[in-house]
Amino acid sequence: MATVHNWQIGRPMEYRFAGSSNLVFRNNLVNRPIQRRDDAPQAPGSNNLDRVEAPWFRDFATGDLRLTAAATPAIDAGQTLESFHDDVDGRPRPQGSGWDIGASEFGAETPRPKTN
Repeated sequence: MATVHNWQIGRPMEYRFAGSSNLVFRNNLVNRPIQRRDDAPQAPGSNNLDRVEAPWFRDFATGDLRLTAAATPAIDAGQTLESFHDDVDGRPRPQGSGWDIGASEFGAETPRPKTN
């Protein structure tokens, strides 16, 4: 299990094994490069940011990874993907002039899910 220490996660994203196929990594926010291992074939990637900063997220410590205005390298910088049209909170993409990089679109406020 990866642990956060000084905003460094050992391997935030990796893929493995020779049988891996049809992998493409797009629009990901990670804190280190996406890594391949165990003879996995090279997978293309585009529009990934691998040097994120804590102020880009509302509250990393509690898991609120929705974008803040400080995430300017990610806002409106994503690649449009035709396979889906909503962000992780169910908001339509884009909220601005283009898609945001990452799972969350910066834009109109979305209420937090209620927990019991």
